[in-house]
Amino acid sequence: MTNSRLSIRQITVCAFMIAVLIVCTQISFNLPGGIPVTMQTFAIALIGFLVGSKMGIFIVGVYLLLGLIGLPVFSNFGSGPAKLVGPTGGYLIGFIPMIILIGLAGNLIKNNPPPILYLWAILLSLSGLICCHLPGILWLAASTEMNFIAAAIVGSLPFIVKDIVSVVLGYFTAEILVKSLKKVLAKT
Repeated sequence: MTNSRLSIRQITVCAFMIAVLIVCTQISFNLPGGIPVTMQTFAIALIGFLVGSKMGIFIVGVYLLLGLIGLPVFSNFGSGPAKLVGPTGGYLIGFIPMIILIGLAGNLIKNNPPPILYLWAILLSLSGLICCHLPGILWLAASTEMNFIAAAIVGSLPFIVKDIVSVVLGYFTAEILVKSLKKVLAKT
C-alpha cells in the first residue's frame, strides 16, 4: 500500500483477510469454567503478521465499519452501534492499536533478521495485546459501573493466556502460509 490506490492483489488480500476475521469471530468455544471465547485475537495476529500495520488497519477498520452498519460480523453474529458501545465495545476498538503493533512486529521479523529483532517483535506483540485489553477493561468498567480492578478480573484475566497463545499461533500460522505461498508462486 505504497500509494493511495489499492491494486487488485491488495484488494483481494484485504477481502480474504476480512473474511478470515469474520469467520474466526464466529468460531467460539468455552474455556474451563464456561468462559466463552472466539478466535478473533488469533485472526488479528495472523493478519498483522501477514500484511503489516498499514493494510491491517484498513482490514480492521472495514471489519468494524461492516459491523457498525449492521452486517452480522461481530461475535454471535452481532452487529450495529450497540455492539461498539456495549460492554465489550472497547475490545473491538482495541483491535486497532493491536493490529498496528503486531503489524510492526511482523515487519520487524521479515527476511531472517538478527535475533534481537525477535525480542522486539515479542515485546511489540505483547504490547498489542495490552493495547487491546486496556480500552476493553476501561470501557467495560465505564459501561457497567465496575471499578477498574473488577473489570480487569472479569473482562481480561480469564482471556490473557488464551490471547497470548492466539498471538503465538497467529505468528506460526503466518510463517507457514508465507513459506507455502512462496513455494506455490515459484511453481507458477
